[in-house]
Amino acid sequence: MYTSGLVCDIFFKIFTIKVENIQENFFNIGQNISDRAKGLIFASLTALMWAVLAIFLKFSLKASTTMTIVWFRFAVAFILLFLYLLRFQPKALQIKPLIKPIPILAVLCLAINYWTYLVGVDYTSPSNAQIVIQLGPMILALSGVFYFHERLSFVKWLGITAFFIGFFLFYLNQYSLAVIPHAQYTKGVLIVVVAAAFWSVYAIIQKQILTYSHPQSLNLIIDGFCALAFLPFVDFASLPSLGFTNFAVLLFLGVNTVVAYGCMSEALQRIPANQVSVIIALNPLLTILVMQVLKYYEIQAIPYEVIGAQSLLGALLIILGAILVVAKIRFQRTNL
Repeated sequence: MYTSGLVCDIFFKIFTIKVENIQENFFNIGQNISDRAKGLIFASLTALMWAVLAIFLKFSLKASTTMTIVWFRFAVAFILLFLYLLRFQPKALQIKPLIKPIPILAVLCLAINYWTYLVGVDYTSPSNAQIVIQLGPMILALSGVFYFHERLSFVKWLGITAFFIGFFLFYLNQYSLAVIPHAQYTKGVLIVVVAAAFWSVYAIIQKQILTYSHPQSLNLIIDGFCALAFLPFVDFASLPSLGFTNFAVLLFLGVNTVVAYGCMSEALQRIPANQVSVIIALNPLLTILVMQVLKYYEIQAIPYEVIGAQSLLGALLIILGAILVVAKIRFQRTNL
C-alpha cells in the first residue's frame, strides 16, 4: 500500500514537471510570434473548426436525433464556457442585465438557427449546407440597407450580385446532380435559408446587446438557455448505446462550438475584423475539399457528394461575394 502510494506520488511529480515544461516551451514559442501572426492562426483555426463542423454533424445524425445533437452541443459548450469564465473572467458571469426580452429573443433566434441548420445538413450534405448558410451575411448586409438605411459601396453591391449569381449556379447544378430526391434537396436548401435568416436576425440583435454587455456573458446565456430549451426533446435512452466513436463525435461538436468562437474572439483582438471575416468566409471551400478527400480515399463515414464544375464555379462566386461584402477594400500603394 505504501509502495503504490509512493509510485503515485513520484508519477504525479513527474507529470507536473512535464506539464510545466510544456507550458514554458509553449509560452516561449508564443512570445516569438507576432500578434498579427497569432491573429491569422486563430482566424484560420476558426475557419477550420467551422469547415469540419457540418461533416461531423452529418456523421452524428446516423446515431442521434437532431434535438439530441443540438442539446449536446449547447450543454457541453455551456459547461466548458462556465468553467473558463469562473477561472479567468468571473466578471462575465454577471448575467442579470441580460435577463430581458431582447437578449431572450437573440437566444431564440440562435436556437432556431442551430436546429434548422442541422436539419438542412440532414436533408442535403455538408458542402451544400455550408454554401447556403453563407446567405446569412448577405441578409445582414441587405437588412442594413432596408432597416437601418445604410448605404453600401459599389464593391459591396458587386459582392452581393456575385453571391446571388453563384448561389443560383450552385443550386441548379446541385439540383441536377443530386443523388437524393429533388424535393428533399430543395426542402433542405430552404431549411438552411431559414437558418441563415434567423442567424442574421440574431446578428442584428447581438450588435445592440454588446453595447452594454460582455460578449462572453451573452454566449453563456445562449448556451445555458438553449440547453434548457432543448432538454425536453433529448433522446436520453439512446445515449448509453452510442458507442465510443459516436459519443466522441458528440463531444467534439460541443468543444468545436467553444473553440471556434474562442479562437474568433482571440483573432479579433489581434487583427482587423475584416481580415478575420475574409479568412472565415473561406470555410465552405475547406468543407468541399475535405469531402472530396474523403471521397477520393473511399472513406464511407458519410454519403459522398458530387460537385460539378458549375457547382464549383458557383461556390467560388459565393465566397468571392461574401468576401467583398465583409471586407473593407482599400486601394493603396504599398512598399514591396
